[in-house]
Amino acid sequence: MTVVYGLGIGIVPVFFIISGYLQFAKPRNYKDTVLKKLEGLMLPMLIWTAVACLEYLALKKWTGRILQFAFLESSNPLDWLKGIFGDYSGMLSGSVGVPLLYQFWFIRDLFILSILSPLINWLLHKIPWIYMTLCLLALVFVISPLTAPHALFFYSLGGLCTIREWDFFSLADKWIPWPLVIAGCIAAVFYVHSEGLYCGITTHFPAHLPTFFLLLKLSGILISNRNADAFVRTMAPHSMFLYCSHGYMIIYVIGLLLIRFIDVSGTFGMIFFALALFVADLLICTLAGVLLRRYLPKTFSVLCGGR
Repeated sequence: MTVVYGLGIGIVPVFFIISGYLQFAKPRNYKDTVLKKLEGLMLPMLIWTAVACLEYLALKKWTGRILQFAFLESSNPLDWLKGIFGDYSGMLSGSVGVPLLYQFWFIRDLFILSILSPLINWLLHKIPWIYMTLCLLALVFVISPLTAPHALFFYSLGGLCTIREWDFFSLADKWIPWPLVIAGCIAAVFYVHSEGLYCGITTHFPAHLPTFFLLLKLSGILISNRNADAFVRTMAPHSMFLYCSHGYMIIYVIGLLLIRFIDVSGTFGMIFFALALFVADLLICTLAGVLLRRYLPKTFSVLCGGR
């Protein structure tokens, strides 16, 4: 749990900082931005959500009623919107408003932030420190009406780095700030084993640091190795496919199969079950992506947002 919910939370700032950095580093016509994000973000989200709903309807008799799909039985359009895109009613109280396919809250919030990018760009140029202070306060007190507060803060921080020409890529290439990394690791442990607002203020933000710097360092190492770089570039579209396909349904079904053969009554059994579930999910989704890309490349491209 410490690894997953502690060190792993650094994935959020890495994703949104780099997204904001690239958005403002490569400015394009606003109409082109909207169209590109619709194709690359919204279309895959809607298609994969439809696939998940079809999976549920096909497997309903075997798996039983799953709460995440309860909106399918509702005649209220608002319930459908909440089911597909997430329930925003709890956003001001700290909820991310997880959509049906939980991992797509990243995509949903990135789409919203991209649509708001001209406004964010103006704020970062005109009142950067006031704006970033407000974003930081929203992060600390977990309030944001449109996106998750950490998505807003780190996306804006990435944009500020571009505008101010703060090249954190070069920084990571030269050295790793070990004091920050060590402090972040300690903070991650406290973050996992503590609760409450005080924990959020004192440990949540520092706990992002290890993953952020280490992933940047790893990316630099991969790029410097010709063979590794070629392999990563070849497999890059599969990262989107893997991200989209490892949804709740496939994990649920694989788990139902594995639990028949693995005794999860003890700690060792639970650990082995979790590892087996992760490996099986990774292998199945990767193999499906490879086969689809080879035999139905256009379908693969649509499912991956044109990647």
